[in-house]
Amino acid sequence: GAIIDSAFKMMAESKEIDIVLIAGDVTYNGELEGHMELIEKLKKLKDAGKRIFLITATHDFGKDLKIKYKDSDKVSTMTPREILKDMYYPYGMNEALSIDEESNSYCVKLADGYRLLCLNDDRNGKGRNGYSDSTFKWISEQIDEAKAAGDYIFAMSHHPVLPPTPIYALIGKHDMLTDGDKISDIWADKGLELIFTGHSHMQNIAVKASKRGNRFYEVNTGSLVGYPCPIRSVTIDDEA
Repeated sequence: GAIIDSAFKMMAESKEIDIVLIAGDVTYNGELEGHMELIEKLKKLKDAGKRIFLITATHDFGKDLKIKYKDSDKVSTMTPREILKDMYYPYGMNEALSIDEESNSYCVKLADGYRLLCLNDDRNGKGRNGYSDSTFKWISEQIDEAKAAGDYIFAMSHHPVLPPTPIYALIGKHDMLTDGDKISDIWADKGLELIFTGHSHMQNIAVKASKRGNRFYEVNTGSLVGYPCPIRSVTIDDEA
């Protein structure tokens, strides 16, 4: 909690930070009290004038209503996935141009000429990380709509699409987006060339070229509450 407070205070006081992206796994195992504590911190950051876009991920809900911790008398109330949308609605989804109700993914307009896809890849807690056919169709439609409007569109999701290290796919394939190599080709060719991700607890920027020669970039950022407590500051430059 102290680490989050310190980082949020720095962001709140910064004149250079306008928008904050939070890419899921915001609790340890979906403890309701963890969500409540974070929401209080998010309120303060939002009251400081920051726009917050948050998604949840596989660690943010639990199937059992209660969990007892090993070697402890502590019992926590788990959070059903069904209530996460309403809990975090003020932190991104309230600005949505479009919402995919199945996945709790949404698309927002950040500024004139810029859109952000906030993609929840938890598959409703069923199966491997990724998107259903209907959600993938919705994503494709959002890319097409942005391009038709002349907007640059990029994305945020939780699980890595590209391996953050050369051997990651060998030892942690289940921790990546299912069919990420294929999906990144499709997105690159449609004009979605940049995604921000988390999960891996690593700092990495990966790039690949699709079979048609279009580039796809993934910016992976480590956990704020894990050493060395990273955040990533990004400036959008129209002339770069």
